[in-house]
Amino acid sequence: MMNPRGGGYIPGGHGALGSVIKIDLPQIIIAGNDGVEKVITANDSTIVRKLRGEAKLSDVTPKDTIIVIGKPGDKGEIEARLIRIMPAMSASGSPLGTSTPRFR
Repeated sequence: MMNPRGGGYIPGGHGALGSVIKIDLPQIIIAGNDGVEKVITANDSTIVRKLRGEAKLSDVTPKDTIIVIGKPGDKGEIEARLIRIMPAMSASGSPLGTSTPRFR
C-alpha cells in the first residue's frame, strides 16, 4: 500500500476505502467504489481520526466515507489499525461546510 505521506510503501500495509453501510461493533461493513463489500474489524487499539483530530469508533456512522489501514485477518476481513473518517463532500467535490476557493 502506498504511504499516504509519500515516500513509497507502508510495510505490510493493507487497507480499504469506502462508504459505511453497516456497523455492528467490532465489525464495520463498507462498500468500496468497486461495489465490493469489505468487513473491517476494529478493537481498542484501533486509532480513529476525523480530519486532523482524534475521534472514537462511536463517531463512525452509516454513510460515512472512511479510509482503513490495517492487516488482513484470518477470515478475509481487514483488522483496522487506523480508521480515518473523511469529510462529507458536496456535488462540486468540496468538503461540506467549506467555501470553494475562486481562482482567476
